[in-house]
Amino acid sequence: MRKSLFGKKSVNTSLFLALLFTLSLCIFVHASSTVASAASPATFDGVWNGATTSGSTVALTLQPKTSSLRYGSPRNCAVTLGAPVDIDAKSRNYGISMANGGFCTKMESGKVLLQLGSDGNSLTFEAQSVDGKSLDKGMLRRSGK
Repeated sequence: MRKSLFGKKSVNTSLFLALLFTLSLCIFVHASSTVASAASPATFDGVWNGATTSGSTVALTLQPKTSSLRYGSPRNCAVTLGAPVDIDAKSRNYGISMANGGFCTKMESGKVLLQLGSDGNSLTFEAQSVDGKSLDKGMLRRSGK
């Protein structure tokens, strides 16, 4: 009788350890995939340079705290962007909070729509007025790429 009792305890212990191992493995895999997916949206951050369809040079700086869109010649103005709103993994929207004059005053209180290219190093942008009218478009490349 003792022999069978010992055998049941051994089987129960083995099952418990197998269940514990499986549960630990599931938690590890889930944690790893969560960390990987949390890191991917940061692909927008950085400095982007390019030109508008009208030929003005543009520099877009996207940072967690302060982002801006600066126009070179002939416009020579800049806007400050508000907090980003992710549309999906490759699309983002920024409200325009402040402009420093010139052409950029048309953009004040509007928004900038960004679409990340499939290579992760190109970005299209569209600036819209507060009423949704398209004011400017362009193609940018990640600085240094």
